[in-house]
Amino acid sequence: MLELFKIKYGKSMLLAFTVQQVCAAATSWALVDFIKEATDPQTFHVSKILVLIVIAISPYLPGFVGNYFYHLWTAFARSSNVKLFTDLIDGRKAWVFNTKQRDDVFALQREHVGLIEETTRFVFLNFPAMLSLVFNSIAIGFLLGQDIILGMIAGFIISACQFFLAPYLTEKMQKQKQETQYETEKSLLGSWQTLTLKNKPFYQSSLQNILGHTTATEELSNRIFRIEALANTLVLIASFIPLTWILFIKFNGNQLDHVFLMSLGVLLPRILQIFNMSSNLILAGQALQALRIKWLSFEERLSKHYKIERLDDRSTGNLISIIDTTTKASSSIEDVLASKTQGRFLVSGPNGSGKSTLCLNLKGDKEHVFYLPAKYENPAFDVKGSTGQLKLAELKWLAENRLNYSMILLDEWDANLDADATASGDSLIQDIAKNCLVLEVRHKI
Repeated sequence: MLELFKIKYGKSMLLAFTVQQVCAAATSWALVDFIKEATDPQTFHVSKILVLIVIAISPYLPGFVGNYFYHLWTAFARSSNVKLFTDLIDGRKAWVFNTKQRDDVFALQREHVGLIEETTRFVFLNFPAMLSLVFNSIAIGFLLGQDIILGMIAGFIISACQFFLAPYLTEKMQKQKQETQYETEKSLLGSWQTLTLKNKPFYQSSLQNILGHTTATEELSNRIFRIEALANTLVLIASFIPLTWILFIKFNGNQLDHVFLMSLGVLLPRILQIFNMSSNLILAGQALQALRIKWLSFEERLSKHYKIERLDDRSTGNLISIIDTTTKASSSIEDVLASKTQGRFLVSGPNGSGKSTLCLNLKGDKEHVFYLPAKYENPAFDVKGSTGQLKLAELKWLAENRLNYSMILLDEWDANLDADATASGDSLIQDIAKNCLVLEVRHKI
């Protein structure tokens, strides 16, 4: 979560809001100073009114700047989401055919976007309020006396209990809630075809699975809310006791002079506002703890996907053979790679022998090798029509750009093609093989 503040404009936003709240706290000093001057008409000057007005409007400019930086920070934070998951899937060839892995990562990406929005909104709403609470408390406390400072500090200490009490009681449930929400997202993505086709009995079981996760999330939310509501009420009542008790003692001891009463009358709305902010920040503290748990849960699940996944390095032995489509001669892949720079070769072997894995291993990180799987989800090939028309468009593109590659790997390019489309594709591949090495896995042979 803290990584968000390293993103561009994050620190600038915090600085702008800090300056805003320092200026806002200065208005308390200006008000009391104005009252003291106004009680003595001989020393009062109209310039005091102008100073008061200037100080009163001083928080607005840094507030506007902070708001501007906030929107920029949010935009750059969203961009960081794209970069994070681009880096995650970059070059993960073992995931090419793993739809479950794709759904898991996509669910994490959606969750990360939600966490970014929730965190940035939380900071925007609560960071200025927290600064206002601190700076105004210091200013008012010094203006009204040390005993008032002690009363307010004691109230805040009691309020601070909520930052630890409710989260401690609900931490396990918060983590369970986050995990059930993630499982709901995964279930929905994994049941896409089942829900659209409505094939029984899988349709009903998918709905029940999704409903089970959402029901569990709702039940956990209700339990968390009940615990937090009870704890909040008790702590909020207790936080008002110290300051109320000190004012009661001062009133009974006749310690309330004329200037103090006037200052208290002017500042009382702000004191009540501070306690209102204090109660709101209690809720914010709990939300922050819940947000922290969400980030920890997210990062824990994301770290599992960062583990290096190696392609299956199985020994193919005699299961796979490389056949020259012109001479029909069979040889090893090592011999073909060592002696051939062009020509067309068939990768032959039974199902499960590792033909696709061999193609992925040959591709590696080599930019001069092009690998075309049976279903190539590439937005650059925006062809309207059947699967066959898309596949032919891909092969035509390869024929036009074959000089850019030393090797082209075709994995079951003829799957789902009719006889005419297969013949057209076969002709294109023959043309490609005149200039570079082509290794193909066939579906219909």
